[in-house]
Amino acid sequence: MTPSTLMLTSFQQGLLNWVPINDTVMGGLSQSRFETIAGEGIFSGRVSLDNSGGFASVKAGLSQMVPLHNFRAIRISYCPDGKAYDIRLRVQEEQWAHIAYRFTLPPSSGTWQTADCPLDEFSPTFRGRHKPEAPALSSLTLSQVGFLISQRQAGPFEFRVRQLLLIGG
Repeated sequence: MTPSTLMLTSFQQGLLNWVPINDTVMGGLSQSRFETIAGEGIFSGRVSLDNSGGFASVKAGLSQMVPLHNFRAIRISYCPDGKAYDIRLRVQEEQWAHIAYRFTLPPSSGTWQTADCPLDEFSPTFRGRHKPEAPALSSLTLSQVGFLISQRQAGPFEFRVRQLLLIGG
């Protein structure tokens, strides 16, 4: 029997290894980091548009792969800073491992919120371009989670997260 919810991470120190991937991979100057403090994940830094830059991200591989066929959404408890952020998911299946499935959280500021992000609304992308040939996320096996700030949102940023759950359906 599949549980109705499954915690992906509780944001305790050392539970997952969060790795920054910024526009520096293509010459940009953006910087980011991910810290876990008192049960919160804090993705922060500065996005720079210099040198054709404009994004910062972090990712973490899951300790266990999760088949998504019995789940309908990801529930996130978060506190944004007025900027738009993406949840990014990657899958285990080798043919689709280069695809990032992306869900954009609407910009809002300063208050804790909880959102259910339907798996069927995650958009498959590769280097920012939509990939309609990719299969539905719900048919695949989750291997990695991450967060991204882009869309030319220059300046300092801070995105706080308390909870990331899979919701059954």
